[in-house]
Amino acid sequence: MLVKILEADPDFVQALKNQTGMNTASKAYAHAADRYQHLRVQLSDKEYEIEALEAEVEQLKAALKEVYESSLKVVDILGKKPK
Repeated sequence: MLVKILEADPDFVQALKNQTGMNTASKAYAHAADRYQHLRVQLSDKEYEIEALEAEVEQLKAALKEVYESSLKVVDILGKKPK
């Protein structure tokens, strides 16, 4: 199938050729199109992973806050005991 790209920025085309390792613009575009679905799935997986890690960070922050508040109570109790 022939696809003609009429207006392509030469800098973009060169960058695409460099990224794909292809010597011609048509091969670079075809390679990029061929990889699109795989890369889209990878991106989706990474977005899910980031969301899970962000949730874990929030849980750890909450746990650290509880530990900190508990440690303040312990320090307060120890400070009130006679020596």
